[in-house]
Amino acid sequence: MTSRIVAILRFAGCCLLMVACCCSVAIAQVNDSLVRQTLQEVNVSGERAPSELRAHTPTQVVTVQRLEQTGAFQLSDALRQMTGLTIKDYGGIGGIKTISARGLGSQFSTLTIDGVAVSDCQNGQVDIGRYLVGNSAFVSFANGQHGGLLQSARAFAAGNILSMEGRAPRFFLTRKTNLRFGMEGGSYGMLSPSLLWEQKLSEKLSLSLWGSYLRSEGNYPYTIFYGIDQSDSSSVQNRENSQMWMAIGDASLYYAISDDQQLNIKGHFMHGRHNLPGAVSLYRTIKASEHTEDQLLFVQGKYRRRFMSDSTGHHRMHLQVLGKIQSSNDIYEDTAHRTLDGILHNEYAQIEGYLSSTFLYEPVRGLRFSLAGDGVVNTLQSNLSANNRVQRVSSLAALAAEYAGRLATASGSILMTGIGEQASTDEEPRDDLHATEYFRLSPFLSFNVRPWQDKHLRFRYFFKENYRVPTFNEMYYLTMVRELKPERAMQHNVGITYLYGTDTNAIRSLSITLDAYYNRVSEKIVAIPTNNMFIWSMINMGRVDITGVDFKADAVLQLEDIGVNFSINYSYQHAVDRTDPSGKTYGHQIPYTPLHSGGMALYVETTLAEFGHEFIVVGDRYCSQQNSRANLVEGYIDHGLSVSKRFVLRFGTIRAQVRLLNLLDVRYEVVRSYPMMGRNWRVSVLYEF
Repeated sequence: MTSRIVAILRFAGCCLLMVACCCSVAIAQVNDSLVRQTLQEVNVSGERAPSELRAHTPTQVVTVQRLEQTGAFQLSDALRQMTGLTIKDYGGIGGIKTISARGLGSQFSTLTIDGVAVSDCQNGQVDIGRYLVGNSAFVSFANGQHGGLLQSARAFAAGNILSMEGRAPRFFLTRKTNLRFGMEGGSYGMLSPSLLWEQKLSEKLSLSLWGSYLRSEGNYPYTIFYGIDQSDSSSVQNRENSQMWMAIGDASLYYAISDDQQLNIKGHFMHGRHNLPGAVSLYRTIKASEHTEDQLLFVQGKYRRRFMSDSTGHHRMHLQVLGKIQSSNDIYEDTAHRTLDGILHNEYAQIEGYLSSTFLYEPVRGLRFSLAGDGVVNTLQSNLSANNRVQRVSSLAALAAEYAGRLATASGSILMTGIGEQASTDEEPRDDLHATEYFRLSPFLSFNVRPWQDKHLRFRYFFKENYRVPTFNEMYYLTMVRELKPERAMQHNVGITYLYGTDTNAIRSLSITLDAYYNRVSEKIVAIPTNNMFIWSMINMGRVDITGVDFKADAVLQLEDIGVNFSINYSYQHAVDRTDPSGKTYGHQIPYTPLHSGGMALYVETTLAEFGHEFIVVGDRYCSQQNSRANLVEGYIDHGLSVSKRFVLRFGTIRAQVRLLNLLDVRYEVVRSYPMMGRNWRVSVLYEF
C-alpha cells in the first residue's frame, strides 16, 4: 500500500473521529436538555420540497400531487416531466433506463433516497427503472447541487442531484394506523399490487412499511423496416425475452427525540429478474438469450440535531450524521454464449460502507459556515478470471459558506476528493496489487439576487467543477488494467425566475424559469475498438462543449368550479465534440442528445372528474459520434390522456385512474434498435383508510 493510500485512510479515520466527537457533543446536549426541560409533543415530518424559484441552481420538483395526476409509476416516469434531461430507455417496463442532464453523462448524476446516496461502483450509474415512486413525497432534480449547507460531502461532489424523499407518516386526531392498498394493471401483462402500513407506536415514534410487486410480459408488437427509413417495406413482430418481475420492500422508522432532534432509519430490499430483449436490426431480429437477476439491500440512518438557540428561538448550530451499509448482488447469464465451463455466467457482489457528518454554524444571523466529511469503502468481487477483487476507499471533505440577506444570497464551497483503490486476482500475491490514486480540489460558487423587494423576480448564477473517477468497468473490464485519468466537467449557469400570484382573478399563480448554461467536459473517457469489435480500448481523448437553454412555465387557474393546471417546457442542447479539429466527428452532436426537446401538460379538475393531457416532444438524435444519415434516430411526439376520480366513502377514500399512453400509436425508438411500446393502457385503484 502506497503512502498516498495510507494518508487517505488516515483522513478517513479523521472523518470518523469527527463524527464521533460531534455525536458525543450532541448526546451531551441531549442529556443536559432532558434534565432542565420537559419535552413537548413533536409531529413526525419529512423533508420539505426544495423551492424551484428561490434556488441558486436550477431545481425541478415533482410533488406527490403531480405524481398522482400523471400516474407516475417508475422513477423514470417522474423524470420524463422535467426539462433538460435525456432518458435512455431500452424499451418496455423492464428495460434499462438511465439519465443524462445537459450533455453530462449519467455517471455525473447522483441518486439519493431520503438524503443518502445510492451508488454503483461497478458501472457508476443507477438504473432508474428499478425504483418505484409509489411511496414518495416528492422527486426533485437539481443541476449542480441542492441549496443549503446541511448536506453531505458526497452531495457537494455530485454533478447533479436526483432526490427521492419518502412519505413520512401523518396521523390526524387520535388515529394511530394508516393503511393504503394499491393495484395497477396495464397492457402486455403488466400488474403491480402495493401495500402501505403506517403505525404510530408512541407520541415520538412512528413506523412505515411499504411493499410493492411488479411483473410484465413485455411482449408488445413493434414494426421492423426492411430498409434505412420508414418508406421501405415492413412487418410487425412481437418483442421476445422481455419478461420481468421485481419485488420491493421498505421499512422506515421515524423517531422525533425532541423538538430539536430527529432520527430516521430506513431499510430497503429489492429482488428482481429482467430478461434482456435483443436489438432489432434491419433485416432480422437478434434472438435474445440474456437475463439478469438483481438483489439490493441497504440499511441507512439519518440523525439531525439543532442547538444553541437565541432569544428568538433561532438555532445557530446544526449537526447531521448519515450512515449506510449496502450490499448488492448481480447475476448476468447468456444461454446462447457457450464457454469452456458452459453458458456465460457472470456474478458480481458489491458492498459499500458509508459514514458522513456535517456541522453547520451561524455566528451571526444570515452568515453560515459548514464542514462536511465523508468516508466510503467500496468492494467488488466477481467470478471473472482477472481483476476480480477490487477495493476503493474514498474520503471527501467540503468547507462551505453562505450569506443570506434580504435581497441577495451567495454561497461557495471547496471540495477535497481523495480516492485510493487496488485491484487483484485471487491467484496473485499481495505484492502484485494494482494500486491507483486520485486527488482533486473542486470549487463551487453561486448567488441569487432579488433586485426589488415587492417583485418576485430573481437572477441566479452558479459555477461548479466536477471530478469523476473511472468506474470499475472502465478500469478493469475483462483482463485489462487501464491507466485512465478522471473526467473533469465545468458547469456555468445564468438564469431568471419569476412568480406572479393573486387571489383576485382567474390566474392564481404563474411561475417562469429561464436558464442558459455552458458545460465543458475534459479528459472524456471514450471507447474505441482495437483489433476487433469485441475488444475495446478505453482512453482519455474526448472534450465536449455543451451550450443550452432551459425554459419552463407553470400556471394555475381557477374558473368558478373548474381548476386548471398548465405547464410547458423547452430545452435546447448543443453538445458537440471538440476533441480533434481534424477528426471526422469534430463539431458533431454527441450521441443520444437531441438538439430540441420539450413537453406540455394540461390538467383540468371538475366536480365530475379530473382530466389530463400531456405530450413529450423529442427531436432527432444520433446513435453514434458521427452525425450521418445512417446513424440518425428520428424524433417523436408521445401523447397521453388520463381520467381520474376520487370517491369519499364512510371508511376511507378510493382514487381510480385510467390512462391511455402513446395515444397516436407512434412507433419510435429512444435507443437505436430497441423499439418502444405503441399505444397502451393502464388502470390503477388506490384505497386509503
